[in-house]
Amino acid sequence: MVQDIQLYGPFPPPVFRSRKLLDLAEGQVCVRCGRNDQGTVVAAHYHGPYQHLFHKAGSQKADDFMSAHLCIHCHMLFDDTPLDKSPWGDEMERALEFMICIARTWQRLIYEKHIQMP
Repeated sequence: MVQDIQLYGPFPPPVFRSRKLLDLAEGQVCVRCGRNDQGTVVAAHYHGPYQHLFHKAGSQKADDFMSAHLCIHCHMLFDDTPLDKSPWGDEMERALEFMICIARTWQRLIYEKHIQMP
């Protein structure tokens, strides 16, 4: 895997925070299940394998761009459900689905023109 110094130079960038980006989750449907539960859809930050690559450390959340628009049910499934009671076979399977949810969130933000691409 590419080292941080190869991507960013001698100093990695600071943690990325954007209230505007997080607020775009308001009023959306969940990218995982399609629910629109009266305002429970939020920008849920990634945690799991390789979370350190996205500045997740201790109680510090990952970068804000590493979040998915999830309803309370799906958010709790990723955050609070033990693996033996979850729909995933292992931690990598859960991480893959979370990454897919992040990609689908970005896809929606781009198609709805909240994010402008050059």
